[in-house]
Amino acid sequence: MNSPLRFAAVGLEHDEIYRVLDRLRQHESAELAAIAERSGRLRMAAAGRYQTPVFARLTRLLAEVDCDAVLVATTNGEKAAAIAEAMRAGKHVVAHAPLAVSPEQLDAVAAAQAAAGVGLILLLPMRFTPAYRDLHAAVAQGKLGALSQAVIIDSQKIAATPRTHAFYDSPNQGGVLSTLAVHDLDVLRWLGGELTVMSAAVCRHGLTDHAEFEEAGIVHCAFANGGTAVVACNWLAPDAGAAFHELTVIGAAGSAWISGGKELAFAPAGDGPAPGAHSHRAYAATCDRPGHALPSDADRGAEDVDAAMVDAALRALTEPELRHAATSDALRTSRLAVTAQHIARQNGARHDGGA
Repeated sequence: MNSPLRFAAVGLEHDEIYRVLDRLRQHESAELAAIAERSGRLRMAAAGRYQTPVFARLTRLLAEVDCDAVLVATTNGEKAAAIAEAMRAGKHVVAHAPLAVSPEQLDAVAAAQAAAGVGLILLLPMRFTPAYRDLHAAVAQGKLGALSQAVIIDSQKIAATPRTHAFYDSPNQGGVLSTLAVHDLDVLRWLGGELTVMSAAVCRHGLTDHAEFEEAGIVHCAFANGGTAVVACNWLAPDAGAAFHELTVIGAAGSAWISGGKELAFAPAGDGPAPGAHSHRAYAATCDRPGHALPSDADRGAEDVDAAMVDAALRALTEPELRHAATSDALRTSRLAVTAQHIARQNGARHDGGA
């Protein structure tokens, strides 16, 4: 049996990092070796929670601790530097999205990866969510025919979790397209193949006191096969409502969708979710069948997306072919997101909607 991969982690400001660290600690193929975090308060909490050495700086951790990989979850604007530093030390990297917040930062990450030849895994939870896996299987099996159009509407809450100042600092946070649309653009790549960003825009409505914070953005893309796709993402989900993610895919032989609202509209009488419920299913309508739930083997009650994502990352780091594919995915998806953000800002496409 191979020895467990020894992981270090850097950055504890984002709540999601704790879910990943907890899964890593529970996995037989991984071992948490050390943590780096600049905040003294968070370092103290981490030392008690994880019972592992905790450092103030990644540089010192890399000099003193033997590890195979580094989990990077720093603030967005600092990720590229941390990733490149870990790679120069010969470590694989597993990172929360985004990898970078500008084309220049991503260039530096890509150069460091090419020079070191290490793995670069981007954590993409939507690829491990049952409904999206079911839809991906249907597309891969050709049930919808050639993809013609895809639309994603992604509405998230600003106040879903406690936000640090860095979240609202646009140069450091990266903007709505490089940080939020990155997940949606990855889903489109995963479903329909490579994309080209055709146009992009961002918008500020002044809902926060932070003058540069962008609440909404839109990206228009083209698939290599000639199809088109649109991502509309925002931080405008109301506090009293729920975050919302809708995906509709139109193919030459059928259509498919994931959305609570559409599930209710197309579910057979007596066989659909109750009003207000969300069954997390993918649905389709094809030339020979009306609206129906796509087949799924997932146990909805027991599905742990974070555990599945961590398991896949560990497999990718230990299998060269998977590692190469995952590294390519991380760089290509990230390039789409930072390109879209750059186009929006370069063209002056941002506009103020007014409070």
